[in-house]
Amino acid sequence: MSRNLHSDIDHFFDTLPDEPPRLHCSKCGSNLMYLNATLFTTGPGGKMWDVPLPVCPKCDLKEDTAKFVPPCVVCGKPVQLESSKTDEHGQVVHEDCYTQRLLSVAHDTPSPQHSE
Repeated sequence: MSRNLHSDIDHFFDTLPDEPPRLHCSKCGSNLMYLNATLFTTGPGGKMWDVPLPVCPKCDLKEDTAKFVPPCVVCGKPVQLESSKTDEHGQVVHEDCYTQRLLSVAHDTPSPQHSE
């Protein structure tokens, strides 16, 4: 990869906002959820970025078009879309896990282990 292209890619990903914008699906109006994609460059000075990609839980993840079940960012177990919630960063969580995480932060206790 040429040096200019490498630095242009670095600059592009380094300047992305930390939090994705709160957007709605243009087809159905639902709140979008965000799934992280890890992108990287290789070679000397290679870097890695987690980039949140918008996904509509109603349009993009219908049973007939996708079989993907996103993992909870707290416990790592699958979250059924019908009962999914998103955290303050637009990431998929179980409602109980998110509540426990908020309580854990407030009380400085370990994160929960979900049993779903």
